[in-house]
Amino acid sequence: AAIVCSSLYVLSLNANVHIVSLNGSDNPLMRDEKIYQQTAQYLLKDSLTAKTKLTINTASFIRAMKARFPELSHVSVTLPLMGHRPIVEIASPAPVALLANEQNRLFVIDSQGRALLPANETNDIAARKLPTITDQSTTPVEIGQPVITAQDAGFIAEAIGQLRAKKLEVSSLVMPITANELHLKLNGLNYILKF
Repeated sequence: AAIVCSSLYVLSLNANVHIVSLNGSDNPLMRDEKIYQQTAQYLLKDSLTAKTKLTINTASFIRAMKARFPELSHVSVTLPLMGHRPIVEIASPAPVALLANEQNRLFVIDSQGRALLPANETNDIAARKLPTITDQSTTPVEIGQPVITAQDAGFIAEAIGQLRAKKLEVSSLVMPITANELHLKLNGLNYILKF
């Protein structure tokens, strides 16, 4: 009886997960870590199979976390050998820009051109000093889905990086309705650069 009780105790899990960010200090997580932790705890508490190490469905948990937080590029679960607290590792890609659509809503865009999340849901968005692209097309923005191509996102990031290296400040970036165009205006100049 003692062996069975101790085995059940060792195999039990609690929902008080430990969140570990794989992002570096140069690319902090998009949201406060507490938000990820609260959601992870809720998902584990809500699951009947998450009570023991033998029955937990980690694949289902990972899918649920990615569905709730489309900005996460990596989610993994490690079950401790002797402990009861699951370790959840998460990572999010570095944002490239903010995209303002026709309804004046801002979305964070990654290097693949995906809309990660609305800018008002991010952690310290002003400190990231991301350029804002005004999208004049009527393309609807869906969180987790591409709104521009990865090639366009890479080009924009490269252009902004080169301009900043030359100490040139961008005052506006506009993607007109015309396909494959970018209009860029620099502070102090009265003309637009068309790419």
